[in-house]
Amino acid sequence: MIEYKRNTKWRHKKTGNIYTVIFDEVTECTNGREDIDYIVYTNGDKIFVRQANEFYTKFELIKE
Repeated sequence: MIEYKRNTKWRHKKTGNIYTVIFDEVTECTNGREDIDYIVYTNGDKIFVRQANEFYTKFELIKE
């Protein structure tokens, strides 16, 4: 499993769009869902939140 790092660039595998991770250790506060990890990322215009396991599947790290 890849460790996320803030301010790293990621490419969406399907669209090719580039995003930057803002927060990589986000926890949901809803009872019973505290064990689900989330990634917060941006394209510069909008901010997005996605479950970490789904993020890993749909995005690839851009090595600089």
